[in-house]
Amino acid sequence: MVSKSAVKGLSFNAKALREERRRNRLSDPKPRAVRARGPNTVLKHHVLLGTALEWAWKQQWIGENVARRATHPTRVPYDGAIFDTEQLRLFLGAARRELPLRMYALFLTAATTGLRQSELLAAQWEGLGPDGTLMIRKALVRVPGQPWALKVPKSRAGNRPVVLDNRVLEVLRELRAEQQRERELLGDRYHDHGFIFATRDGRPLRGHDVVSRFYKPRLERAGLPPVPMKNLRHSHLSHMQRVGAPVSVAQQRAGHSNARITLDVYTKAQADEQRDPARRIADDLLGASGSRAASSPLGQERTRTGHTRDTADGDRGGDPTQERHGSGIDGILGGHPIGGAEGNR
Repeated sequence: MVSKSAVKGLSFNAKALREERRRNRLSDPKPRAVRARGPNTVLKHHVLLGTALEWAWKQQWIGENVARRATHPTRVPYDGAIFDTEQLRLFLGAARRELPLRMYALFLTAATTGLRQSELLAAQWEGLGPDGTLMIRKALVRVPGQPWALKVPKSRAGNRPVVLDNRVLEVLRELRAEQQRERELLGDRYHDHGFIFATRDGRPLRGHDVVSRFYKPRLERAGLPPVPMKNLRHSHLSHMQRVGAPVSVAQQRAGHSNARITLDVYTKAQADEQRDPARRIADDLLGASGSRAASSPLGQERTRTGHTRDTADGDRGGDPTQERHGSGIDGILGGHPIGGAEGNR
């Protein structure tokens, strides 16, 4: 016969297996396939491992730093998907109409500051100054055995002030008033950790829930491309490049320790943004006589006789990108007030 202790052990192991399968989102107990890593990720791990081995070699714990002999990939510039201004307007408009105020405020702050998700979730009211500057000092992380923890930023550059626009501050004031009402309603059941973006009972938001329950569904409803939420950060840097902000300002705002990281995103200009500079350079070199045709890549069309003729769009003057792309937060929000919508509740 099978003993009771053996049955109890089998039951415990089955429960542990089910829990492990749930965490890993597996439909069978087979090992999960190893996901291929990009060259930049491999390079980061190589540098980290090499630094550790170099220190161990200097301490004479090992005979050689084998990382020196390893062949590592070449770093590639960032080429991820980002939102253009119109797409971001559509997303924020849908979020304002359909989501709770706390979620709209979170996405609006992400789109207009370029903060990392962990920095957004760790932002606290005590770090928001009267001048509209939000101090970034911590990042929210999930650790085994604890519901959450706060850690210092990835680098010293991550500890920084970030200036917020007045319209974003107005939404945050509404959010704070809503939190105060929830605190009074729940009383002792409210967990007051001082987080700006929190659940109804004051606990910090979970990044996975934010993405799966609120972010992705809004993208699908609005018919927008599946741009990862973390790329709102890169979209913000692209918008800063579009309005002519210096790289040093973008680097400080993003909390990058190396300007090269900023430049990877900052110099990812779209083709439309290159047309006006290209026309101006051609005007300087060739004279302004050809500028009318140069205003659009389709401004002239070659005929069979070798001559050129203007197309319907060739007579349009000015910068073709100005009407489509706004500048900064004015371009994203269209200059309209953003607070007070009933749908935010």
